[in-house]
Amino acid sequence: MAKLTLIRGLPGSGKTTLAEALVEQARRDGRVLHHVETDKLFVGTDGVYRFRKEWLERFREHCRTTVWGFMAVDANVVVSATFVTRAYMQPYLDMVASWPGYDVEIITCRGNYENVHGCTPELIRRLRDKWEEL
Repeated sequence: MAKLTLIRGLPGSGKTTLAEALVEQARRDGRVLHHVETDKLFVGTDGVYRFRKEWLERFREHCRTTVWGFMAVDANVVVSATFVTRAYMQPYLDMVASWPGYDVEIITCRGNYENVHGCTPELIRRLRDKWEEL
């Protein structure tokens, strides 16, 4: 049975690190796990991360479409994002509900590591204030 794993957490909580570790573990086990993350789309060909709020929803849609494509071939997928509320995860949960044979796992990261994308303390506080426990 294929699985969609959703990793959520505040900026600097370890989401990407965990997703990359899961991909690497799958590789060592002879499996393939695809990692989808909006932040990857903000990295230019020069390797520099450039967040643009006006691109965010387009990039989120691109990630959802990418996941749908992987699900169409019964691939295992991990998506890492802040997913501050259930509403942000809902499109993925709806995909799983409409796709027989898929399991879903939700992992919450609560680490406190370096914030590599330059999120301000104010932004992190606002996200924390909106945080919805599941």
